[in-house]
Amino acid sequence: MYAFANVLLALLLIYACKIVPKKTGAVPQNYDVFLSFRGEDTRTGFTDFLYISLVDAGFHVFRDNDALPVGKEIGSELLQAIRNCQIAIPIISERYAQSKPCLHELNEIMDCHTKHRKSVFPVFYKVDVVDVLEQRGIFGKALREHRRHCSSRDVQNWELALTSVAGIRGWTSQAIANGYVYQNPNLPALGGK
Repeated sequence: MYAFANVLLALLLIYACKIVPKKTGAVPQNYDVFLSFRGEDTRTGFTDFLYISLVDAGFHVFRDNDALPVGKEIGSELLQAIRNCQIAIPIISERYAQSKPCLHELNEIMDCHTKHRKSVFPVFYKVDVVDVLEQRGIFGKALREHRRHCSSRDVQNWELALTSVAGIRGWTSQAIANGYVYQNPNLPALGGK
């Protein structure tokens, strides 16, 4: 797990040096990186390690530390953090699509990506990208459940956001083992564009 986070951090640092402005010493008003994740899947492992590594590398990172109660909408602070960050990293894990707040965040991230060319680097953590793309398996089941309790417009937006994020070159935890990056067309190359 930590080898995956280290490789991801190295790749992110290479890319981020190209798009995140140098710090001037002032307290930043906006975040460099926004992490979107399902807390019960990754908070106390992968996400914490990635967050600490990014902060140690000098990034101003937004990570929501409070799990939202069921049924509660994401607040304006989260939406502003998404809109004003330089890079969004949705960490798509097994139960990500079961969470309405995660799906709302992803919808906002992908909306900013489409309309404002926000940089998005998805991490597919212990999930198959094709399952996300085609909303099958646990992703399909979660969306079917949301259709029973949520507006059809919200569910359509979430389906589109999942399809869109799966279409972006990202990182998969399966592509990294023992600290080595396998040649995977879904992974950006070190030092690449």
